[in-house]
Amino acid sequence: MKALREAVEVGRRAQELSEAQAEAGAAVLEASANGASPVERAAQNLFDGLVKVEIGPLEDFSQLVGFEDAAGQIDATSEISVERFSEGRATLSMRLDEPVELLRELEERAPLEFKVRRSADDNLVLDVDDEPGDQRAA
Repeated sequence: MKALREAVEVGRRAQELSEAQAEAGAAVLEASANGASPVERAAQNLFDGLVKVEIGPLEDFSQLVGFEDAAGQIDATSEISVERFSEGRATLSMRLDEPVELLRELEERAPLEFKVRRSADDNLVLDVDDEPGDQRAA
């Protein structure tokens, strides 16, 4: 009887493993279709070290100061400086001491609504929404 119970348990576990492998295979196929694995997609949201953030168009210097203050409030930020502010676009340099979901943090803190134009490992290009009522698309 004991051997029969163990055989049934092994069969049940084998079925669970088979189902889990099928689900994982489906996730990999879906990720491949989207161009990134689940790990890669999760890592794309994390930023660490020196990161350049370009944002604009900004109407005036006060919008830049508000955005800079918001970015400075992120716990992982140890340094922040404005490298360039020209023709309504600004480039900020941020040093992050630990991996952080930078877009989410900026979205929560920034006084501006923005959309992500480009995102890479060490830089972001953000476009300020100029239409009132739009929601942040970060």
